[in-house]
Amino acid sequence: MNNDFFKNKVRSIIEHKALGFLIGSLLVLIIWHILSIVFPGLFSGIKEVVLNIVEDFNHPHRKNIEDLAKFSFWGLLISLITCFITIMLVAIFRPFEIIITPSIVILKATPIVAFIPVINAIYSPDETGGKILAAFLISFFPLMITGFDGFKRVPDKLKVLSAVYGANSFRRFIRIEIGFVCESILSGLKISAPLSVVGAVVGQSLIGNGMGAWVATSINDGETISNIVSIVLCSAVGITFYVIAYLIHMTYEELLCLRK
Repeated sequence: MNNDFFKNKVRSIIEHKALGFLIGSLLVLIIWHILSIVFPGLFSGIKEVVLNIVEDFNHPHRKNIEDLAKFSFWGLLISLITCFITIMLVAIFRPFEIIITPSIVILKATPIVAFIPVINAIYSPDETGGKILAAFLISFFPLMITGFDGFKRVPDKLKVLSAVYGANSFRRFIRIEIGFVCESILSGLKISAPLSVVGAVVGQSLIGNGMGAWVATSINDGETISNIVSIVLCSAVGITFYVIAYLIHMTYEELLCLRK
């Protein structure tokens, strides 16, 4: 019975999301067709540049796209791990919250551009660490804010009940608080995932290589077609990251509902 219910639930989710994807794809194709009629010269140039990147496996921008996805992924992964460890430390050692909360607020209010001289001083333009650090800095804070929000949403009754049964701070976090924290972090992941791509692009543009440098160079040189293609490709990577984060969050919530 439970197995059949689970299969039907998964099937309905897949059918619903597949229908939404098809409708969205159809709308994009219609808009693309209309714009190609209105601006034929511009879109023929964009099509030519995109086809060159797709067909040529040794195309430099193809590697730039792969590098952008790689830097964004590692920056986002490090953000997730750091966020989870930080919240766990706050849950176990409550005085740690007095130190970490003001630091997060100050760092969040600081523009990422202010960190670029520090990144340049630590890493050379050819090193990957600088781009990963830029992706980490811009994607970390939404995760921390949503994670702390989930941590604060734990009902006081559950905390009192765990204390009655003699659970210490670590056991209470593992048995009770971790569920609220994970749900909030995965919700914040939908924001942080595309932001990690933005951070990697900003880091590359200011350091001077990769997709970010291509975007900056095309803007400075006034190359409209190259500028549009670079922005569209960066946006495609960001949208892909968002879709993956959305699917992860949706799957977690569905599994949580099934367990209940």
